[in-house]
Amino acid sequence: MTRLSRDSSQKGLVLRLVVGLTLLLGFAQMSHAVFISMDSEYGAGSITLDTDTGLEWIDPYLPIVLGGPSATSPIVKNTYHDVLVEIQDGGFFDGFRFAKYDEIQTLLYSSAGFDPLTSSGSSFGSESDMIAAAHLLSFFDSTQGSGDPSSGSYMRILDAIYDSGDPDNPEGVAIFTGRHGDQLTYGSIYHYGTPLSLSGNPEPYGFWLVRDSSIKVSEPSTLLLIIGSLCLLGFSRKYS
Repeated sequence: MTRLSRDSSQKGLVLRLVVGLTLLLGFAQMSHAVFISMDSEYGAGSITLDTDTGLEWIDPYLPIVLGGPSATSPIVKNTYHDVLVEIQDGGFFDGFRFAKYDEIQTLLYSSAGFDPLTSSGSSFGSESDMIAAAHLLSFFDSTQGSGDPSSGSYMRILDAIYDSGDPDNPEGVAIFTGRHGDQLTYGSIYHYGTPLSLSGNPEPYGFWLVRDSSIKVSEPSTLLLIIGSLCLLGFSRKYS
């Protein structure tokens, strides 16, 4: 092979590497958050880390049945007022707080990938919304549901309340997912006002509790950029 053809081949290889790296960086920027399931003192897989925001979300179902009055009676379901006590210093959920509205929005529409238009209200949601709902609820337990997942036909609802800015009037959001055979059937989100009862919890509703994570996760795009830079450096040194 002549030097000219070899140089052309090398340039072409580097060009393909640069184009590939650019595409990877683009996909990394467009991709949604990676959720990491973690064990904690509250049980196996009880915490979900959102790598985009660095927030740790406790399974919204767990505060219904752990700590507070439920600790002394398995049939008692904790209420909003019970959980308010348990997130104080020394409480069962010390270190956690109620998630705020903007944090809920980021979790659903940015990290999980719901479309705020197609997933809202009474709609079934788009196909991507259905995928987002099934994925998110694979990390969290549902608070209500019907059907048997093992049969391939079911509906699951995660209904939980968050900090609306008014401690006397929290608000809630419910996420619906379902499957009929091989087909996902729901991927919708329903926002609602203050539950009918804050001193009782017959439905029941769960609780969106979060805390800042001490785990630092590098952005995928940053990792790709570092890897790509090292590859380019290696090529330049080899063929210089």
